Amino acid sequence: MGKEKCKMIFLIIILATILRLINLDQSLWLDEATQAILSKSSIYSIIFQRGVDFHPPLSYLIMHFWIKLGTSEIWLRLLSVIFGVFTILLTYKVTKELFSRNVALVASFLLAINPYHIYYSQEVRMYAEAALFGTLSVFFFYLSTAKPKFLNYLGYILSTTALIYTHYDGFFLIFTQILYLLIIRKDKIRYFLSPLFIVFLLYIPWIPQFLIQLLNGLRANEYLPGWREALSLPFYKAVPLTFIKFSFGRISIEENFTHYLLAVLILGVVGFIFFNSPRRMREKNYQLVLFWFLIPILKALIISFQIPLNQPFRILYIIPAFCILLALGILNLGRVKNLFIGIIVVISLSGLILYYGSSKYQREDWRGASKFILKNINENSLVLFAWPQPFSPYTWYAKDKQSWGVVLRFPAEKREIEDNLRNLNQTKDVYIFEYLQDLSDPRRYVQGVIEENGFRLVKVYDFSGVGFINHYVKEN
Repeated sequence: MGKEKCKMIFLIIILATILRLINLDQSLWLDEATQAILSKSSIYSIIFQRGVDFHPPLSYLIMHFWIKLGTSEIWLRLLSVIFGVFTILLTYKVTKELFSRNVALVASFLLAINPYHIYYSQEVRMYAEAALFGTLSVFFFYLSTAKPKFLNYLGYILSTTALIYTHYDGFFLIFTQILYLLIIRKDKIRYFLSPLFIVFLLYIPWIPQFLIQLLNGLRANEYLPGWREALSLPFYKAVPLTFIKFSFGRISIEENFTHYLLAVLILGVVGFIFFNSPRRMREKNYQLVLFWFLIPILKALIISFQIPLNQPFRILYIIPAFCILLALGILNLGRVKNLFIGIIVVISLSGLILYYGSSKYQREDWRGASKFILKNINENSLVLFAWPQPFSPYTWYAKDKQSWGVVLRFPAEKREIEDNLRNLNQTKDVYIFEYLQDLSDPRRYVQGVIEENGFRLVKVYDFSGVGFINHYVKEN
């Protein structure tokens, strides 16, 4: 029986790897290209010159060395695939320690096919890393409470420090662990004072840069109205959408009857499974997983009133807890447990099929848009962005060729646009990207000034995720 179960986890890992390698060659989108460009800069720049980027440095430093070996989309994303697959293996290990091998197999299988985790295991960002380090932190936190040994405390210190140097939301997990000690395991508090102190001591060198980034983040809504809404979900949507996306993937729930019905069905199934474990409520290990899942969601909701943080991907480190809770609930269903495993598999695979098969649910096609521009422009062409500079994916793919950012302050003012575009005499045709223009130039002053300079709109091109590119030609 033991060999059979070892074979099963091996097969689960193989399945997880295959699912995370499909569609790995998608175009880099805005945030991915930004991370790739920043990671190629010097270590000094990564640490001290990212004041407008609200993230700690560890993910960029890891990518800094990874990107030296290759720059293709597949290679860049392979790093997150590795982190994602190891998270599944670690979820199996954690769950086996906390409960049983059967629960561990179901939980790791659910995470292996989870479309949301698959999506972010293919992202050139820090979320898959945060999920791994967060799971490691919980693992060593549990081991330190169950078996107080030096190596367990060391593992906790290193993994937790790595987490908060990877993503600021990691502090929510530390808060969760402290709350768990104060409420559930008061007898263990004194053992964790030293490890927690060391973690915060190791974080002190980053605090000055954190404060710079925090101040810039708080000012963002002042100079870019509407940015908060783009970054964060409304309070009333955050919790249900977390459950829906954790189950169905990054697919957007649109405002129509079919999507609302789908959302209700997913919430109904997941809710039924979640609330099927009342007899476990007194178990400390169950309470630990419940804290791991719920507290970061509640903290993100509270903090989001000041800082826009309400997005499920920012708390991806709780998705192993989500799958563990699902596994516990399903295995308590007795004779119908296989039916509910089948239902969860259908939900997960439906989300995956939509993601794999439709460009609508994939990443922004900046590669296609940039290749189109490079193919069609000549020495008399100009590429414009309603932003202070060309967007990072265009920089990555087109090397900023013949491009110009013409909106320096938000929202745009027509006089400033006129000043920035006063030298168009030698230009024969102009391509204007509308990407994020609703935030920077909602009145479309850029297009208006172009037309006032004698240009005529001849065609509008649409690239998935990137949006419209307007092609203007100078009238004779």
